[in-house]
Amino acid sequence: MGLWLAHFYFGSVQDCSLVIIEFTTNNHRFGHQTIVKVYRNFGNLCSHLLSKKNIMEFLQNENFDLVLLNSLDFCSLLVVEKLGKRFVSFYPGQFSFMDVGLPSPLSYVPVYGSGLTDQMDFWGRVKNFLMFFDFSMKQREILSQYDSTIQEHFAEGPRPVLSDLLLKAELWFVNSDFALDFARPLFPNTVYVGGLLDKPVQPIPQVSDTVALNLYFIQRPSVVVGVVNLAEMS
Repeated sequence: MGLWLAHFYFGSVQDCSLVIIEFTTNNHRFGHQTIVKVYRNFGNLCSHLLSKKNIMEFLQNENFDLVLLNSLDFCSLLVVEKLGKRFVSFYPGQFSFMDVGLPSPLSYVPVYGSGLTDQMDFWGRVKNFLMFFDFSMKQREILSQYDSTIQEHFAEGPRPVLSDLLLKAELWFVNSDFALDFARPLFPNTVYVGGLLDKPVQPIPQVSDTVALNLYFIQRPSVVVGVVNLAEMS
């Protein structure tokens, strides 16, 4: 059986610089609108990829049977849908970070960032519901950044919906552990594989006391460079 590992990295160095600049604005606050702008760029780059007939034809001619993809890379979902292939999704985090279609009973599954636990009173459940509504609206706004790409590359009528494509995964590998999250219902095709990508711990190399530690403070619009000598600190 052929297997294709789908992971796309889009953009040039200039694109990456723009992303870094956005991340460091507003006093280094990583806000929702920053994430929306990033995914808007990803959506445009995804449209550029789907327009490359030579790449799409190459992938189609490979005749693989299954695709292993990162669920946070929404373009991979569109490419797989375009090719008509089955896929296995790898989720690099806890389920609470994103709504992937799993059952989430709001009475005992707290929304990410709510500060609640699975032991909620009436007002705690009201807060959880309101935060779930806000969380869902923000995720819908992020997914909507791919709407123009979908309209451009998929025929009218059977156009895919990203939230529905997530439910098509044959298998979910979750790079976390059930002990790190609150108890919640799971589908039979969900497997926790926390630590799968971890590497054995290596001993810390011995360094000289005279080695200098360079500290780079990235500011906008200038870059400040500070050098601290460890020997002077000891």
